[in-house]
Amino acid sequence: MLEYSEYIKDLTDGERDLFGRELKSKQKNTVVGQIICFFFWFIGGHRFYLNQNLLGTAYFILIPGSLVLSIWNEWHALFEFLEMVYAVAILVEVFQMKSRVRNFNKDLANDIANKIKSIRQK
Repeated sequence: MLEYSEYIKDLTDGERDLFGRELKSKQKNTVVGQIICFFFWFIGGHRFYLNQNLLGTAYFILIPGSLVLSIWNEWHALFEFLEMVYAVAILVEVFQMKSRVRNFNKDLANDIANKIKSIRQK
């Protein structure tokens, strides 16, 4: 909770408990995100995990589609090039997941704190 102290400094004890429960139930885990990214990168699993559904759908359609098209049309050079690009992209995505999860959790904490404060004002 220490890393979220800026979000809860104005909350009462009861509101802090509510904040903690909400955050714990909705926050994402870095290791889980990295595992999902490594194994399901090509179908956008890591983007769906972070509720980035539009990007996840784009990955789901474009990545497998480009591979199928290059194989189907017997564009072997394109397939080999895409294979290398995707291998590098997987590594980049896995290493970026830590900061993406951290940002997701900070945004989530901010949203929860703002909702609690807005309920208090009503």
